[in-house]
Amino acid sequence: MTRTVRDAALMLDVLVGFDEADPWTSTAVINGPPAGGSYASNLDTNKDLISRSRVGVVGGMLGDDSDPDCKAVKTVIEKAFKKLGESGTTFIDIEIPNMAETLTFTQTYTSRSHSDIDSYLATTKLNTTCSQIYAQKAYHPNLDLFASICTSPSTPLEDPHYLQRLEDREAFVMTVVHLMAKNNVTALAFPTAKIPAPLHSDVERWDPWGFPTNTLLASALRFPAISVPAGFTKEEEGGLPVGLEIVGLPGREQMLLEMAYGVEGLIGARKAPKFEV
Repeated sequence: MTRTVRDAALMLDVLVGFDEADPWTSTAVINGPPAGGSYASNLDTNKDLISRSRVGVVGGMLGDDSDPDCKAVKTVIEKAFKKLGESGTTFIDIEIPNMAETLTFTQTYTSRSHSDIDSYLATTKLNTTCSQIYAQKAYHPNLDLFASICTSPSTPLEDPHYLQRLEDREAFVMTVVHLMAKNNVTALAFPTAKIPAPLHSDVERWDPWGFPTNTLLASALRFPAISVPAGFTKEEEGGLPVGLEIVGLPGREQMLLEMAYGVEGLIGARKAPKFEV
């Protein structure tokens, strides 16, 4: 969404705050204002925070060495970890039990999206629903995620497993927070995706639930996360960008931004894009 961590912090300074017309913004009151009243204000002051931090590396999220795409990403990430470690960052290996199964079962995305899309469509003059669009095949055939949404329960409450999904999600949150406390880590880190950025030719290679992204963990936990450039794969591997995702505890956005700012400064992996005119 932004070019740099500072840009992201400035964006939050504009967006974050209480709005009485939007009940979801009440979290701004609970968390309180960022230090100094601005997310961007302390980035330079605390740019060495990453070098004083203990960070958990989540097992199973670096991919399998037998897959050349995963290995290419893992090489970049391990190089970044090595450089951060030399600056003082301490990395602790953390294993989250039953992570893959839990992330799959606790997913409420499709039914929630079905309900939200229908709610939006009801405010328009289209006079249609998600299910009707699906029945009429009035969507691009490659949008298999949209098809999954339209064939899901129309509201989460119609899902017979909805309550169990929520119960398991809360237990999962407690498990992860406990592991972070037990290992005294302030954040978790792993590649944003197990493979490099896919090409246009890869568009039909993955189904919506099969793409090897790691971003689902923070979404399921509802923890803040940020992705920072970690480097590029070798030229013979495509020279593709690799992101390092850092996940913090709820309400710790300021700390997360400061850690990411330190990573950005030490790794220096961003390359400005070159556009052909």
